[in-house]
Amino acid sequence: MHAKAALPNKEGKKLTGKQLLNVINKEVHKDATIVTEEFIGYKILDKKERIHLTIDHSKEYVKGDVQYQYY
Repeated sequence: MHAKAALPNKEGKKLTGKQLLNVINKEVHKDATIVTEEFIGYKILDKKERIHLTIDHSKEYVKGDVQYQYY
């Protein structure tokens, strides 16, 4: 699955961690591995029993079999 949940809105603001968690809980299976970039809003996933991997774009765009692209 590919989603653009954290893209800035028309005012340039990103969703908060709680808003992201609401979207993820609604749309993503509870056992799914979630791969994100390092936006601080995703840190909430680490506290919520989710499998969460991050990509540090200064070092990589691929981690193992997972490729992450920012659109």
